[in-house]
Amino acid sequence: MAEHQETTTVDVEQIMREIREQAELGDYDPAPSFEEVRAPSVAPAVDPTLPIRIIETDDGRLQQFASEASFVAKHHYVPYYREVGTGLKSLVKRIIRKAGKPILFPMSEEQNDLNYHLAEGMNIAHAIADYHQVQLNRIQDALNGLHNRIGELEALNARLAEQEAHVAQQEARIFQLERSLDDLVQSISRTIQQSQSVSKSTAVVPTSSAPVENSTTTSAYEESEGKLYERVNEAESFDYFAFENAFRGTQNDIMDRQRVYVPYFKDKSGKVFDLGCGRGEFLRLLKDEGIDAFGADMFPEYEVTGKLYDIDIRIGDGIAMLEQMEEKLGGIFCAQVIEHIGFENIQKLCKLAYDKLEEGAYLVLETPNPMCVSMFTNAFYIDPTHEKPVHPMLMEYLLKMIGFKEVQLLLPEHGLEQLPEIKSDAIENLDEINQAINRVSGFLFGSQDYGIVAKR
Repeated sequence: MAEHQETTTVDVEQIMREIREQAELGDYDPAPSFEEVRAPSVAPAVDPTLPIRIIETDDGRLQQFASEASFVAKHHYVPYYREVGTGLKSLVKRIIRKAGKPILFPMSEEQNDLNYHLAEGMNIAHAIADYHQVQLNRIQDALNGLHNRIGELEALNARLAEQEAHVAQQEARIFQLERSLDDLVQSISRTIQQSQSVSKSTAVVPTSSAPVENSTTTSAYEESEGKLYERVNEAESFDYFAFENAFRGTQNDIMDRQRVYVPYFKDKSGKVFDLGCGRGEFLRLLKDEGIDAFGADMFPEYEVTGKLYDIDIRIGDGIAMLEQMEEKLGGIFCAQVIEHIGFENIQKLCKLAYDKLEEGAYLVLETPNPMCVSMFTNAFYIDPTHEKPVHPMLMEYLLKMIGFKEVQLLLPEHGLEQLPEIKSDAIENLDEINQAINRVSGFLFGSQDYGIVAKR
């Protein structure tokens, strides 16, 4: 555009001389008279054949007549007149246009260029706006999809809540069934004991003519001598089987607590022996893992439980059974037993376990934890057959002296309660104080039981 912006000189005096000459020659059209304007010589004629369109208003009282656009353009008469001096004005305008063309042309070119770029910019802006509109539509579609997905998840969450409520009801029902099953086992066992008592009382008594050597009559249960529970045998009037079911807890609770010991009995060649198996919770856990195992307990009632769950429970003295075994075992589990039998039998049990275990197998002993004060108030002295608690440091020393290679302590339960830690910015040794609080909390409310794990 810079090429057109060249300087042009206008000769004003020459322009004025040309204007005067034209004016003297009278080279302009005279103005029409007032009468000619008011009364034109030719009046427009209306063609009656042209179509007429009628437009009705809302009230139907006004009609408007209109001909086609070509008729209006052709026949409508517009009066026109020029004032005096109009020809001179036209002449001046022509001269000015000619003189100003060199100046106005570059400006016109610049304006055209500006208009072109403005139009191009508007087109680009419209294209960008269209692109963003497309993106907004996509985002809106995605949001709608998310809203639909959220609705589906909310519906799924509601169904899960219903399922959880149903599972809770089923768990409560299972708990009641377990209680009923324990009661049934107890009732069946008592019936068996009563029938055995009746059989003894109706047995034939030998006559004096038939000499009898050592006439003492004993049952199979009495022959096992129940060495683990001698004080229970003495207190025949105390129903320890019912007592254990009342305070031991549900079978699911026991299985949850004992599940931590299962990994120590995997991938062994020999069978696992559960000494003092009770209702067989740990035997059921081993069965679920495909581990071959059997158990022993002194109460005949548990034999019925074994048949119900298809697990091998043998009635008798577990230590005596262990002493008579010839094959090597893949592991020995003994829970809640050593606190009943005294230190002499604990030593015997550990030495027999070392002799009967295969290389690399584990002995696992679980017993109440004397390092936790609340254990004494919650469980230990409720059981009349408990002799005294066994400290884990004693068991660790004993097992190492016997020859076990690895001995470790397990605390399978979380504490019943926890003392709150102190939160303050004004105490310098706050971490040390909170560590001390945690130690005191473990001392007061720690795990009620401990497990000692020894590797052959």
